[in-house]
Amino acid sequence: MATLLLTVPAHGDSAPVGTQVPWQQLEFQASKLFVSGKLQFKLTEIAADDARDELLKVSQQQALEPLSDTLALLHVRSELMSNRGEMQVWMDPRDYRVYQRARMTTGSNTRLKLYRYLRSAVYRVRKESQSSDLQFDSAQWQTSSEQLIPLLAADAQNSAVHDPSALLLIASSDALSKTGDSITTTVFTDKQFYAATLTVTGSKPVEAKYRLNDYSGSHTVAAKLDSLQIALTTKLLSAKPEDEAFEFLGLNGPIVISVDTNSRLPLRVEGTQSRVGKVTVDVRKVKLKAK
Repeated sequence: MATLLLTVPAHGDSAPVGTQVPWQQLEFQASKLFVSGKLQFKLTEIAADDARDELLKVSQQQALEPLSDTLALLHVRSELMSNRGEMQVWMDPRDYRVYQRARMTTGSNTRLKLYRYLRSAVYRVRKESQSSDLQFDSAQWQTSSEQLIPLLAADAQNSAVHDPSALLLIASSDALSKTGDSITTTVFTDKQFYAATLTVTGSKPVEAKYRLNDYSGSHTVAAKLDSLQIALTTKLLSAKPEDEAFEFLGLNGPIVISVDTNSRLPLRVEGTQSRVGKVTVDVRKVKLKAK
């Protein structure tokens, strides 16, 4: 059994290897009873010097600064019924530790939440607006709260802090390649820190059908593919009661990610949703990284 703990290096040290993913864009779809949803992921790189202007300045403590010349920028769009969400996550491209996250939702509740990551805390800003058609940088946002949320040294276990969405990137990488392989890292949700563990529990065939855009063009993949079964489990890093249950891509546990053994593409995510029970989210469109 191989176990990897993603650790926080000192400034300038190299990050753990083996976390590169094959895809640039993914689109997932889910439909059950009266609930339908869509998730779109786009992963790009941005020069660290350009990104610094977009990173919040924090006066309480020193915020984390980029350790490499480039940052990975993950852009996520979600649609669930009449609600729309958009998120941007700035990460280290080598192991996806997070520097900043911006999350905007519109519909029944229009709000913007900004999270700037510090060495031992997260600076959280909540903004609201009466308008439902806004951009991240709109002047119509009004700050409603600011909060510094500490991570106790006893809870940190020297692990790098990640956004929950980055767990999909880690699952897509070759860091988890056989039964028994396991990775544990610290993730931050809205106000809480968790120890999140991804463990390969075995493999099984999965019926997949998606549109693939690769080096040869665009074509449909429809086949039963051998896939690694990766279980996601979490533990709250706090003595206080849990404010909200941990969510991954809008799903609660138990959560299983199916990853194509050969291509490392995430094919399916299974979890639960409070209103409808078990939900399966399947990949429908894939764009691979250019060679």
